[in-house]
Order: sequence, then structure tokens, then C-alpha cells
Amino acid sequence: MAIWNIFKKKDTSYVIRLTASDSFGLIANQIIYVEDSYDPFFNKYFDNNFDKITSVFKEKSEELDFIYLPQLQKEILSSTEDLTELLNYFLPYSNTNTNLNRRTLEVETSTAIHSRKLFNSFNYQGKIQPGFLRLTSETDESGNFIFEYLLLVKPNYLEKQIADYASTIPITPTETIKVDSNTSVKADKKQVKDKKTEGILLSKQLYSYTEPKSLFDDDLHQLYSNEHNTIEKIKRNIEELKNLGYYEVLLREMLRKLIDETINTQEGIRLSRLYMDSEFRLYLPDYKNVEIKMTTLPKALYILFLRHPEGIILKQLSDYEPELMKIYQLISNRENLADMSDSVKRMCSPIDQSVNEKISRIREAFVSQISDNYAKHYYITGERAKEKVIKIDRSLVSLPDSVSKNKTYNY
Repeated sequence: MAIWNIFKKKDTSYVIRLTASDSFGLIANQIIYVEDSYDPFFNKYFDNNFDKITSVFKEKSEELDFIYLPQLQKEILSSTEDLTELLNYFLPYSNTNTNLNRRTLEVETSTAIHSRKLFNSFNYQGKIQPGFLRLTSETDESGNFIFEYLLLVKPNYLEKQIADYASTIPITPTETIKVDSNTSVKADKKQVKDKKTEGILLSKQLYSYTEPKSLFDDDLHQLYSNEHNTIEKIKRNIEELKNLGYYEVLLREMLRKLIDETINTQEGIRLSRLYMDSEFRLYLPDYKNVEIKMTTLPKALYILFLRHPEGIILKQLSDYEPELMKIYQLISNRENLADMSDSVKRMCSPIDQSVNEKISRIREAFVSQISDNYAKHYYITGERAKEKVIKIDRSLVSLPDSVSKNKTYNY
């Protein structure tokens, strides 16, 4: 029996608790609108009141972020400049001179498609009633992620329901309830009761309503437009190197639909060559020749790792100190060898955090220019206490002879 059929006669709202082993790109501060098929009432409502609804969540916390896919589509299509910038970042190999198929984006990318993808991962059998989905900050005893799905009700109570729901985030401390050998979820201690339906534990959360004064009067419609511009928020997060969460999932899929069929049909990640010129400037020629800028010391460390595709254990970095010092001397214009030597010694010391800071700067240099989906192939990665490596195939790497892998140094 569908979830809606159970509750449809009641003017109440319900939170359903779901678990999965994957976060699906969501982060705990993101609240997304979900539906099984296009619902005219809710979509018209959110379209007309997006900024005001966003402000309700922001009043609770600046970290809360309401994601409504049609609004994101609208903002992308409204600005060629933003669109080009996002394409260059999320799909750096794309040819932005191709004709952008906006109609494809509007028709094929829908809230319902993304909602069904998410709920299929929960093994959810009921109808996806219009509502909000949020990843909580909790996990169950098996380490699974816990999601909160709020079923929305229609007229009379919707405005207050949104405001009341915002006031409940983060949710009340919970206790674990075991459902079966494959499913373990947590339910709110203050819930009215729990019900297992089609293998899903439903935590029903009751709200009491009185007829509210409208929070979203029509004459206030554009009040928060600039403050809550979604694209500007995404761009700011990129610049600050914050986690974009589900925005990246949505943007990557939408942008792929906009570029030509040749690119759409290609599989896998397209990696660019990595080129360093005689002045030790670093470029990605196949990603529109974007320059990856680093200061000298992180760049010296980066070159060292490029010269050693087998990887380096950080605690053993002191074994490479003479080589690193030579690279630093070659690419630096500094003349004070004592200061240079001190910087290198600090970076090679197992009790100093300098090397970790430089690795972070290297990552930031790439992630500021291309999305992490591509950048992770170029910066230094690896598990703790094991070899750190740069994944890129060295056949794609071109370095000046003075620092190339085949160059040996006399110390």
C-alpha cells in the first residue's frame, strides 16, 4: 500500500526515516524537494515562493540550504556567462562553443527523475509523495546514513508546516531500533509511534496547526532574490573550496545534457595532459589550457611526487630531502639558501605539519580550477601511513628537462 494512502485523510505531516550505505552526494545541511511525478500545486508554489522559503530555513541556520531543481535550471539557463563558467569547471573538456541544447535540459532533467533514483537506493516501495529529503548527521549502528523524508500536505497548512519543520532541524536525539538483519534505523524518542510498512520503518511526527498568517505574501516575492541566488552560492562555495554536496551531482548531469552528442556519448573521465613550461608554470592543455597556480614550495613538492610515480610515504620524506632541495633551488628565485634549507627541512620533518599544509595547497590549486571529479587525478592522494601518490599517468605529463623524471642530481 502506498504511503500516501495510509495518511491522506489527516491534516498532519509525517517524517519517514530511511537508511542507506551511501550519502548520494548529499550533505547534512541540504534539503531537497522530491516527488514521484510532476505535481502542479507544489511546483507552482515553490516556483513563486522559492526565495521566501529559502529565507525560512536561513532564519533557523545559515547552513541550511533548500534545493529546488527547477530553480537551479532556471538560473543556469538565464546567464550564458554563468553557464560557460560552470561548464569549464565541472566538465573542463567540453567545447563551450557548441550549441547548447536548452530544450533538452528543460525536458529531460526533472525533480521526479532524481527523486526516483534516490528512493530506489533506499529500496523504497511506496509512492514518493511531494516532500523534503534531508541527510541527517546521524548514522545507525551499522554505520549506514540516516535520511529524513518529510511528507508535505497541501493547502491551509503548507506554509506553517515548512516553518515548523525548519525549526526542528537538527532533530531530537535518537535511539536505535532494530528492524531486521539488513535494516537498522534510528527513531525519534518523542515520536508518537513507529510502523513497519513494506520493509520501511516509518517514524510519524505529528504537528498541530492553527491557521497562520501568510509567510509568503505576493508583494514580497523578490525580497531575497539576490541574497539567495543559487548559482552565486555555488560559485562562492567553489572559491572557498567547500563541499558542494548534491549541487555537484545535479550540475554535472544537467551540464552533460547541454553539450553536444559527441561528448554526451563518451564514457569515463577525460584526463588532460599536464604540462610545465620552462618557467615552471603548470597548465592543463586539454582543459582549455587552464593554469594551475602554486607558490614555489608546494610546487617543488608537487614536482618531487611527479618524479616518483611509485609514491612516497610522508614519514620517509626526509630520504628525499636533498632531491627536494635541488628542485626548490631550480624553480625558486630566492637567494637565501639558509632560509630555503630551513623550509625544506620543516617540510621533511615527521613532527611538523608543513608537508600536510603544502599538500592541501596543492589540492586547492587544482580544485579551484576544475571539479574534484577531475582534480583528484592530479593532486597528491593516499591513505594515512601509506604511499602518497599522484594518480595521473606519467605519459600525460611533460616537465622541463631540468626537473624531469629522468634527470638525476649530484648532491
